[in-house]
Amino acid sequence: MPEQMVRMIGTFIQYLPDMDIVLNENDECRVVIPWEIKQQLLTEEQESRPPATEQTFLNSYPATQWLGPLLSPPLP
Repeated sequence: MPEQMVRMIGTFIQYLPDMDIVLNENDECRVVIPWEIKQQLLTEEQESRPPATEQTFLNSYPATQWLGPLLSPPLP
């Protein structure tokens, strides 16, 4: 499994700082519930969200604050 994770981030790993990345290989549900109940709960949660507005997506940093160049890996 770790080899798959390294291949997954291999395309942009050169742009990452030296850091530890914690990955949960056992990312599984701990509680099993019927699919219908889960869908009902997800629908209720989604309907309870406030509607998205333009303000929702605006950056909270001041427009005059420079955050440095944004580096992105070259597209294949």
